[in-house]
Amino acid sequence: MSHRSLRGLLVSVRNASEAAEAVAGGASVIDVKEPLRGPLGAAEPEAIVAVAAVVADRLPWTMACGELAAGEAVVLHRLEAVLRTLPEDALPPTAIKVGLAGLAADRWAERLAGLASRCPAGIGHVAVAYPTGNERRPPIPSR
Repeated sequence: MSHRSLRGLLVSVRNASEAAEAVAGGASVIDVKEPLRGPLGAAEPEAIVAVAAVVADRLPWTMACGELAAGEAVVLHRLEAVLRTLPEDALPPTAIKVGLAGLAADRWAERLAGLASRCPAGIGHVAVAYPTGNERRPPIPSR
């Protein structure tokens, strides 16, 4: 498996200790986030760098960067804060994850493209959407 492949078991972690357990337990991808800040809550840069140090070059890893509605500059600032302090033997994140909450349905793709054009080469981006519970759902068809 390539280190940049995102196939297999993704385990979300908040710190280096959880990352070590996930790696030992057979994770294929490590995802760093702080769930106390929401589904895509960004962890502190120090926590992310500590996870990257544990993972080193063994596995790909991703990091949650919050909601894209906060602005591309906010997301990129979070990423740059991590990249500046990564250990030499650690890979950069394979991808950053951003939420689409608060973005108009017809504007999210444009905003995501703007972010992608400003991301460092080799770092992908993943857009994530969660239902708010306010939208109408179609009835489940009967068999």
